[in-house]
Amino acid sequence: MKNSFYFDHDYSSRNDQKILKLRSRYGMEGYGIFWCLMETMAEDSTGYIDGSAIDVLSMSYCVPIDRLKEIIDYMNDIQLIEKCEHGNYFNKRMLEHKSFRVERSESGKRGAYNRWKKQEVNSSANGSPNAKEIKDSKEDKGKKKERREYPPLIIECSELLKKRILERKQIKLTDPQFEGWNNECRLMVERDGRTPEDIKKMINECHDMPVSPSGFTWANNILSMGTLREKWNQGKIFLGMNKLSKESSVRPRKILNNAFERTEPDGFADTAE
Repeated sequence: MKNSFYFDHDYSSRNDQKILKLRSRYGMEGYGIFWCLMETMAEDSTGYIDGSAIDVLSMSYCVPIDRLKEIIDYMNDIQLIEKCEHGNYFNKRMLEHKSFRVERSESGKRGAYNRWKKQEVNSSANGSPNAKEIKDSKEDKGKKKERREYPPLIIECSELLKKRILERKQIKLTDPQFEGWNNECRLMVERDGRTPEDIKKMINECHDMPVSPSGFTWANNILSMGTLREKWNQGKIFLGMNKLSKESSVRPRKILNNAFERTEPDGFADTAE
């Protein structure tokens, strides 16, 4: 199928201890429902299943809703799948798979950018550098590195991150550190393919997320522009999960549409987590 994706399926999964527990109680019905759940998680951009949409999945799987809830609860009890604090279901291997796909996509974008940049450099070169160019290059290396000038939009992103962090905790940010923030932000734009609008949106969404009962919030992971860049893909998945819980009132129709108009199946989960 064109534009379709796949996920790894361990060929011995039917003999996994947790799967054997599931099969001993629910037979191949339980086994089939497990893989239906994995496919549904794979189809969703976040890798989660909306806990309030079980009735819709019941229609999609042609399984009575009470029976489906019973089997899902048992899977949760034996940790084939898990339930987050928002009431949505997930599988650790599935989330790893989704993160891998996102990173692979971003890596492809970076590779394309680097190839384009290399071609641009090669096309502008007229041959090997002459003696004067070599001399000038050596002189430049001996000079003190000048401070880089950054576009206003780059500086705005760094200023926004500083402002949002200071709303939660006091930090001391030196000029060289802020210079490093600007440089990381520049790399996100030039190499990672982010836009300043994307960066600002991510900063605000991280810091607008409410604190969980355990005191956790994703903003605790984003205390510099470097960590924002490093944890970008993880943040997208985590924020997607949070958004999923807020959209539970409209998710059932979307899941039902995905179930009957499946065009890009993706991803997987594991039985041994």
